[in-house]
Amino acid sequence: MHGFILACSLVSAFILLFGLVSLFVKEKLYLSETLLATAIGIFYGPSVLNKINIAPSLSDDFMFQFSRLVISLQVVAVGIAVPKSYIRKEWKSLFVLLFPLMVLTWLISSGIICLVTKLSFLKSLVIGACVTPTDPVLASTVLKGKFANRYIPVHLRNLLTVESGANDGLGFPLLTLPIYLLTHSSVFEALKKWTYHTWVYEIFLAIAIGVFFGYFGRILLKASKARNLIDKESFLVFIIALAVTVTGFTALIDSDDIVAAFICGMVFSWDKSFLKDVKDSHLLDVIDLLINLSYFVLFGSILPFTDFKAEYWWCAFLIILFRRLPLFFIFRKFVPELRCNREAFFAGWYGPMGVGAIFFAYFAKQKLPDFLDLVPLVQCVVLSSVIMHGSTAPIIHVHLRKNKSNVQYVDMESNITEFESTSRVVNEHGIDI
Repeated sequence: MHGFILACSLVSAFILLFGLVSLFVKEKLYLSETLLATAIGIFYGPSVLNKINIAPSLSDDFMFQFSRLVISLQVVAVGIAVPKSYIRKEWKSLFVLLFPLMVLTWLISSGIICLVTKLSFLKSLVIGACVTPTDPVLASTVLKGKFANRYIPVHLRNLLTVESGANDGLGFPLLTLPIYLLTHSSVFEALKKWTYHTWVYEIFLAIAIGVFFGYFGRILLKASKARNLIDKESFLVFIIALAVTVTGFTALIDSDDIVAAFICGMVFSWDKSFLKDVKDSHLLDVIDLLINLSYFVLFGSILPFTDFKAEYWWCAFLIILFRRLPLFFIFRKFVPELRCNREAFFAGWYGPMGVGAIFFAYFAKQKLPDFLDLVPLVQCVVLSSVIMHGSTAPIIHVHLRKNKSNVQYVDMESNITEFESTSRVVNEHGIDI
C-alpha cells in the first residue's frame, strides 16, 4: 500500500509541475509531454531512484488493462472527431493507408526484426504486427496545439488522426494470424480460426457492437436532454462512460474492443447538435492528459533496460526509419490527401508507436508465454519511438517554417477534433502541389 501511495504521489507531482510550464515546453521547446513523462518514469523507476518498483508479475496484467483503457478512450475521441461525410469523401486515401500500406508496413517491420534478431519469421510477424499501427496518443501530441494549427495543413491532420484511430483495431488480424500459425499444428486450422474468429467474431461483431452502442447512446442522450432529465455534469461524462462501457462489454466477450470503441465514437458523433458543450468544456482533453501522462510515467518506470539487447536498438532504429517513410513516397500518388512530397515526408515520419503496441504485445504474450523476446523488444521500439518522434518536432518546425511560403497552411485556433473541409492547394498553373 505504501508503494502504491508513493507512486500516485510521484505521478501527481510530475503532472502538477509539468502543468506549470506545459505551455512553454510544448509551444516554445516543441517537446512532447509523453517524452517527458517517460523520462520521469525512468528516473523514478528501478534504473535510477527505485521509487516506483512494480513487480513484473503485477505489471504485465496492470499495463495490459491500463493500455486497453487508454487506447479505447483515445480511439473513441478520434471517432467522435470524424464527421459523417469524411469517410465517404476521403475513402480512397484511407483505403490505401489502412490496407495495402498497412500490410506492407507490417511485412517491412517483420522483415527487419527477422534479419536483425534471427528470430523465426512467424515470431517476427507477431512483433511486426505489434509495431505496425500508429498510436493515437503519441500522434495527438504532434497533431494538436499551435504548432500543428500553424504549420500542418488541416487535411493532413485530419488524415493522420483518422488513420491513427482506425489502424489500431484493424491491426488485430495482422497480430492473430501468426499467433494462430504458431499455436496450431495445421495451417488450415489456423487459417480457419483466423477467418471465423478474428474477422467474423472479433472484427465484424465489434463493428456491430460499436454501431449499437454509438447509435442508441446518442438516441438516449438526446432524449434525456430534450426532456431535461440529465444535469450538465452527467451530460459531460456520458461519452467517457460510454467508451468504458463499450470497451468493457466487448472485452468480456473476447471481441475487438478497439474497433468497437472507434466505431462507437464515430456513430455517436454523427449528430453533432449536442457535442458542442462537451468540446467547449475540454473535459476529454483534461482526462486524456491525466491518463496519458500517468501511463507514460508508469511505462518508463517498468522498462527492463537489462533485458534490452543491442539488436533491439538496431531493430527500433531501422523500423522507425524504414517502416513507413519510403512507402509514403511510393504511394503518394495513390493518396489524394498527400498533396506534395513534404506532406508525404511528414506523414511517413510521424507514425509513432506507443500504447497500442504495448497492448498488442501483452495480448500476444498471453497467447505465447514462452516468447521471451516479445515484450522487451516491443518496449524498446516504443521507447525509441517516444524519444525520436518526441524530440524531432523542433527540426520539423524549422523545416516547415522555412517552406511555409510554398504551401498554403491553414492557421486554426480550433482543436484537432474540429475537422474542416479544405480546398486543394494549387500553384499558379492550377496544378496540385
